Amino acid sequence: MFTRLFIAAIFLRRCATGSSTVSKKHFQSGESVIPAGEEAARLAFPPKPHQSIEVHSTYRKNLPQTIRDEEGRDFAVDYEPGEIRRTAPSRIPDFRTNVLFGVEDFDHGKFPGFSNNKFFVFVDYAIKRKSIGSSNRRK
Repeated sequence: MFTRLFIAAIFLRRCATGSSTVSKKHFQSGESVIPAGEEAARLAFPPKPHQSIEVHSTYRKNLPQTIRDEEGRDFAVDYEPGEIRRTAPSRIPDFRTNVLFGVEDFDHGKFPGFSNNKFFVFVDYAIKRKSIGSSNRRK
């Protein structure tokens, strides 16, 4: 009886997580980015070309208040260097509108409770396999 329950649990878990052609070690999930204007924001790894990139407003993308951004409408991807950028009509918040954008050497104590949270987006994407473990990022 225990064996049947165990096998059923494994089967249900696989069904619940879905069958993916991309293994978890070749997938980046919930990478945080703060886009500013239409400047490129570099991802940790170059994404796999011709694979969908998901950009969403909350880390847990299945929350009711989550905004799912659309490639071409809200953001553009440059796959080779691994960069995303806001588009002009984007719904993604523009970090340039942050009151402290560009301000250097400010006193954090004068801004209690201040947060950048509303400017974050979270990115899920398949990683180009040859880039895993490479040290050419964030130069």
